Amino acid sequence: MAGIVSFVCFVAVLIPIMGMCYSTSRLGVNIRILSIIAFILFTAVNFIYAAYGVSVPSYIILNGIILIIYLAIFYKMNGIDSI
Repeated sequence: MAGIVSFVCFVAVLIPIMGMCYSTSRLGVNIRILSIIAFILFTAVNFIYAAYGVSVPSYIILNGIILIIYLAIFYKMNGIDSI
């Protein structure tokens, strides 16, 4: 179950980094920076989970909260017309 959560989180972050085009270059840079920060955060959570053996439910809840916050910021940034 933790592998599925990890896969979903990393895919949700990596697609905006590499696979999307944006209306303006400034918006693209801002979204890519946000995605890189989220990627680093997810990687840190995965290393902590692997090193300390945190329980799976707390791992899923923590990754879910981080993913929801990331997607909310991404959605707001993607809706901005002028930066």
